[in-house]
Amino acid sequence: MARDFLMTGFQAYRSWQALLLLNCFSDINECATGTHNCSDYAVCNNTKGGHNCTCKKGFIGDGVNCTGNTFAFALVMLKNAIFENVDVDH
Repeated sequence: MARDFLMTGFQAYRSWQALLLLNCFSDINECATGTHNCSDYAVCNNTKGGHNCTCKKGFIGDGVNCTGNTFAFALVMLKNAIFENVDVDH
């Protein structure tokens, strides 16, 4: 019985080691998978082992909570959409 316990403990230790190694070499992109906690008015930036949230232009906050003038933001988005396909070289 003690041998079974030791073997189970050793197997659990090896499993824990394998998970630790796997976690060290893999990174989940929370921004791409949508598992981040960024505000709708923030940009998500993937980092090794996590992510950062930064409020978009015209908004202030910590990236998780961003406040600002949503009407002004809508105007900026509309301007970008209108002028996105304009060729300014001609």
